[in-house]
Amino acid sequence: MLISLIAGEAAKSAETEGSESIVKSACATLASICFPNDPSKMPPLKQSIVTRWQSDPYARGSYSYVAVGSKGSRDYDELGKPEGRVLFAGEHT
Repeated sequence: MLISLIAGEAAKSAETEGSESIVKSACATLASICFPNDPSKMPPLKQSIVTRWQSDPYARGSYSYVAVGSKGSRDYDELGKPEGRVLFAGEHT
């Protein structure tokens, strides 16, 4: 499984770009890194999924970051603590 994250202005632009175009671009970049002498050796994908966090009403482009005045990793540790039988997971924990 490979995951690619697009951030900043590129992420805003990708919101309106077709999924096929995004996947093709990501694969071309990966092929040039893994097979610099012959990118055609890149095996085909079995599946791809493109999410659109900016337009997702439940995410709205969210991604965690350490804010000014926060306690850094201690805040992340606090977010990762279980609440009863509920466990939290994600890049922020």
